[in-house]
Amino acid sequence: MKKTLETLSRQIQRRSEWAPLNRNHALQNKNFLAAETGCNGLLEFCLTSFDPNPLRRNTFWTLSIGGTFIWISVYGINQAQVQRYISCKSVTHARLSLYMNLLGLWSVLLSSVFAGMCLYSVYKRCDPWTTGLISAPDQLMPYLVMDILGDYPGLPGLFVAAAYSGSLSTVSSSINALAAVTIEDLIKPHTNLSEKQLSWLSKGMSK
Repeated sequence: MKKTLETLSRQIQRRSEWAPLNRNHALQNKNFLAAETGCNGLLEFCLTSFDPNPLRRNTFWTLSIGGTFIWISVYGINQAQVQRYISCKSVTHARLSLYMNLLGLWSVLLSSVFAGMCLYSVYKRCDPWTTGLISAPDQLMPYLVMDILGDYPGLPGLFVAAAYSGSLSTVSSSINALAAVTIEDLIKPHTNLSEKQLSWLSKGMSK
């Protein structure tokens, strides 16, 4: 049941990522978005920049070297991620799950970049943060959703539900991983509990 709910929440999240992008003017023209952000120096094709200066934020070297260590920490040694690998039936299934995850990761990253371009194109002349309409930069996206879709019942709620489902999925994975580590490293070596008792204890700790 828990896996089913997580799968459903991720499907809702993916479908609602594109909900804020249905606007009748600039947002419907991808060429306009690219021109707006590109002409202002916000789009930087870092894969063609081989500047060895480590102080530059986006270059081929900073992304290839720094990005390698970042993603190794996420997919190589992260407890929640390794726990998913172990739950697969075989090494082949674990590799297949990673390939499928890669496609999903690309779609999420592309949608995030496109959403950022939309935010800039809409609010570049009237920043809601500097004008006091919002109190923090991370409120820009919800503000855009209400600005665009406020007249469409249910769509702003769908966006909020997607945001919550994504955060809850991550939190639940972290709690399960923490419970598993606690059982294996702190409780199991010092007690004589059976596997069934340890299983019930792990479930209770993750509730």
